[in-house]
Amino acid sequence: MSRAANPFAATVYNGHQTYHITVEDRIAAVRRFTSEQCQAALALPNLQKTVARAVHSRLRQLERDGSKEK
Repeated sequence: MSRAANPFAATVYNGHQTYHITVEDRIAAVRRFTSEQCQAALALPNLQKTVARAVHSRLRQLERDGSKEK
């Protein structure tokens, strides 16, 4: 799965792609997400509820920040 398909992709270790899988790691990653990454995260199956709430919060933040720039 590519980084575009799974925004929780982390680093490559010994040729193997690693992923953020804990709630804490995923929430930390969400803080840096773009709107597109948020949408990709919400499309993932079995996304933890707490992480989904963080993604929705990030989307609202991005919308607020976008309206301030206009």
